Amino acid sequence: MHCFALAVTLMALGHGPRVISFVPSLTDIAVAIGGASQLVARTDYDRDPRLSRLPSVGGTTNPNLEVVEQLRPDVVITWDDSEAPGLAATLRQLRLRIVQVHTAGLQDLRADIRILGSLLGREHSADSLWQTIDGQLRDLETHRSARSRPGVFFVVWLRPLITAGSAALVDTLISIAGGRNVFHDMAQAWPTISSEALAARHVDIIVVPESRIHSRRDVLDNPVIAGVVSLMHPRVVTIEDDLVNRPGPRTGEAARALAAAIQQP
Repeated sequence: MHCFALAVTLMALGHGPRVISFVPSLTDIAVAIGGASQLVARTDYDRDPRLSRLPSVGGTTNPNLEVVEQLRPDVVITWDDSEAPGLAATLRQLRLRIVQVHTAGLQDLRADIRILGSLLGREHSADSLWQTIDGQLRDLETHRSARSRPGVFFVVWLRPLITAGSAALVDTLISIAGGRNVFHDMAQAWPTISSEALAARHVDIIVVPESRIHSRRDVLDNPVIAGVVSLMHPRVVTIEDDLVNRPGPRTGEAARALAAAIQQP
């Protein structure tokens, strides 16, 4: 069921929807537009203190479905089939109403904000959130340096080596921030690349989204990246992992952080 029709149905029953979101960036959006009270669970990756009182359903692509059933949500927000194959079908078998979302690019973010606004009955707040993000990005583009764009290699994963392609939101943010994603020619959002492919690109800056999974030191210890550093002497900069890898309310902040990292001397 389309999310707008679903929202109208739930409103007609006399209540706002009780929602579980398996997608952390969508959970962030729900909180940002004032819908935290309509969330009845969180995942292990939702760290906003306003959600700490909620039970966790575990992972985002492999949630505890027994807990989900016990909570009896009106609607579950989940990934599209490319992100979590088979999950939507399983949820439908449990007779749960679902809304599937795609979270790769900037237009996906705009659509996701509108979906949440419609579903939670918070259209005005959703419109305001998008206008804020869009204004932040446009302002950054307006004041972007006219200097040549440095080649940026964005580290997503180390083993195998995964980066961002043109379908990923971070590719757009790198461009807005004044850089040039060296794997922009890859059509996928998150392509796996070879050592030869990386060595063939001219890399001026390596951006490391630092997290508990991998740090700047882990990246520099990777033999493929170490070879690039030795050959091309790029700057290696770090940025908060959640800031760039969760396309949500902080997207404008993410673009500014990338600009600061890319444009520093």
